[in-house]
Amino acid sequence: MTRPPRTPRKNPKGPAPRVAFGLFAGLILAASALVVLPQLRSKDHPPVEGHRTAPGRLSPSTDSTAPRPDALSQPRSPWRSEAQRPASPGASSAPPRDPPGDIRQPIDERPIPGFKPEPGSVDPGPGPYMDLYQGRSGQLSSYASPKAIDPTTQVSSRGGEPVVLAWVPSIRVQAGQDALIQAVVIDHEQKLVVPDSVAINIARAGDTKGAALNLPMQPAPPGAHHQFEYRFPTVDITPEEGARTPVTVNYAIEASGTFNGEHYDHVAFGSFNVQFPGAKNDPASATVQKHDGDITVSFRAQVDTPGTYWGYAELWGGEDGAKPVAFARERWENVARGEPTFTLTFGGLIIRDSKVDGPYIVRNVRFMQVDSFPPQENDPIPELPPTPAWHAADFF
Repeated sequence: MTRPPRTPRKNPKGPAPRVAFGLFAGLILAASALVVLPQLRSKDHPPVEGHRTAPGRLSPSTDSTAPRPDALSQPRSPWRSEAQRPASPGASSAPPRDPPGDIRQPIDERPIPGFKPEPGSVDPGPGPYMDLYQGRSGQLSSYASPKAIDPTTQVSSRGGEPVVLAWVPSIRVQAGQDALIQAVVIDHEQKLVVPDSVAINIARAGDTKGAALNLPMQPAPPGAHHQFEYRFPTVDITPEEGARTPVTVNYAIEASGTFNGEHYDHVAFGSFNVQFPGAKNDPASATVQKHDGDITVSFRAQVDTPGTYWGYAELWGGEDGAKPVAFARERWENVARGEPTFTLTFGGLIIRDSKVDGPYIVRNVRFMQVDSFPPQENDPIPELPPTPAWHAADFF
């Protein structure tokens, strides 16, 4: 909530020396408090790590200039604020308790993948339950796309027409897979131009000796949105010894020919990352079920590198699963080697208030390692099988 602007107070009438004396006395009192109060506090109250006002939650700082606590230092916290949660039929009246060994942390705001606002439109936001679910679930934007959208970057040549446009469908390429590099050559009306030749130069970043030069690009298959393509195998790309950070591969696509009676030779430069995630999710293990008034999606993963991981998923419902309902996200810390099960939860109150009935479809399930730079992500799971015809009113 935005604090309303304060109306500036007018200086009281009176001689300047009186004002100065008052300010000086106030400074003396404040300095004395800074010296005395900590001593009194240390005698009566030994220092603690954090003052708790509710199970698993720190009290808000009264200092607006205090830095925001890092997510790694936050205390353990339950899935949602139980004090605000409606009681389910036959629920116990016992006070809520933190789940034992819970390593989940409050999650920072992040952009919602697939969000595409229309020009002039206003995003309704994640809804009123972000605090209740501690940032782990919210209302999915009405402008979200059912189709998972991979991050990509389109690069273009300089020097006038025609323009060489090049891109990789996803800047994230899993190690061992082929990177499909695509390109078109167009004029200012975006009409295709047929060059005399088009070739690609490609190399691992910093490795000029191992560069592959002047490799011919192939014509795209009929019906494709691009004009030329080149498949680059990443099977020989390996991370540096002792590291699992992504490896950047740079490429340059050069097209030459004659346009409007003049010779051209234009180049577009781009890059992509070969990923070596420390854990691999198993799409075949993913399950969707009702749980404690919510909807959960769980999946197993083979964890080879201990660390911090982050997940995200979307819930869709209505006819043909075309209506956005909710998103779920979670951060898991101190994950050990093995095959643990990871769970994302869609808040029941969000589902209920959406008034969108099932069958529900979970889409765009994402899983990444976030304690590496940049984060390394598995290929998203585009879509899971529909649920039974659950009703929104069944959730709470």
